[in-house]
Amino acid sequence: MNHADRLERDLAVWFTETAMPSKPDYTDEIVREATRRRQRPRWTFAPAWVHGRFALPVAARGTRIAWAAGVLVLVALGVAVAAVAIVASQPKLPPPFGLAGNGLLAFERGGDIYTFDPKTGTERAIVTGPDQDHDPRWSLDGRRIVFARESPTGTRFGFVNADGGGLTVTTDALLNIDPDAIAWAPDSRAVAVAGAEDDRRAIFIVDATNAQIRLLPVEYIEFEVFWRPGVDRQLLFAGRSGSRASLFLVSLADGSVRPLPTSGNDPNSLRPLGWTSDGTRFVYQGAAGSPDRAVSVDLATGRETPLDVYRAQVSNDGRWLVGAAWGRTLASMCIAPIDGGACNPLGQNDQLPDFGTSATLQWAPNDRWIATYNPRSRVVWLVSRDGQADDVSIRADGPASWQRTAP
Repeated sequence: MNHADRLERDLAVWFTETAMPSKPDYTDEIVREATRRRQRPRWTFAPAWVHGRFALPVAARGTRIAWAAGVLVLVALGVAVAAVAIVASQPKLPPPFGLAGNGLLAFERGGDIYTFDPKTGTERAIVTGPDQDHDPRWSLDGRRIVFARESPTGTRFGFVNADGGGLTVTTDALLNIDPDAIAWAPDSRAVAVAGAEDDRRAIFIVDATNAQIRLLPVEYIEFEVFWRPGVDRQLLFAGRSGSRASLFLVSLADGSVRPLPTSGNDPNSLRPLGWTSDGTRFVYQGAAGSPDRAVSVDLATGRETPLDVYRAQVSNDGRWLVGAAWGRTLASMCIAPIDGGACNPLGQNDQLPDFGTSATLQWAPNDRWIATYNPRSRVVWLVSRDGQADDVSIRADGPASWQRTAP
């Protein structure tokens, strides 16, 4: 055997040994160490570049998305709970028209503004001082009071909260205001007021949020003004179109003015008296042939229904009118159905209001009482409509306004 034969034999043995599988002596130790510890979750490994973008592993992205979604759900839940708490803490407001609960009465005495609680008999002065304040009117949501304040330049208007706080007064003043024509808008953010402008009668809108006053460009004659229920900012007033007097509706949304169907056209007797609570019928005085008699009018058809009452006020539910009995020689107070029928007497002689001033005769928000003001005795009377409760008297220097509360 030469050297070449021996090398060939040794290489064959080496290749054979190398190719055969073998188990290292330390294999069992490696297995024990590896199985003793849990494998790291995949999402804990470093992110990688995928298709040119930096991407989290799938499990990591899913976990973070789920975590973020959970946080958003908790935030939304917190916001919802806070909103519910805020709403629950706010007092419930009454509707601007229709029946409502009876709250406080506001009235003037000695140039100051008072409130009276008919449930407890408690009086409270909420606006005092040297100024001459009068004719308070509750907003339709029952939260604020507007009142007239006399000044050397005319009449300004104050706004105050129910507790006497938050008093603001207009800078501008109006001349020759008509206290009967002070009417809160349905949203309780403005007040319509009648006064004078350049020696003619005019309607003004007083903003209750910033106390600014602007002139309403209409041909107004006189008497009360009434916001129409169920329609945004439409105001009923007695006005003129050329030489003809009529009742009109003006829309504050676009300034449009349209006449209403009436048989009367005498500017000296034509007088609006109010709306039914759904805004489908209105009542006025001054119809042809009966200028001193109230008439209800169906707005859609123009049909008029004469009523046995005059200088009347429409009830909150729109079914009744309280006023002076029509056709009687002596003035007396009565309640008549709006669809026609007998006017039933109400109250005593010393409780009669001044029928020439509509503010001296008002329905309670729940229609169960009538508030009158007798200027001779200077007393506000709360007259029970059905006679089931004792009447209440309040010493005052002007008519009262009844606060609406949630039913």
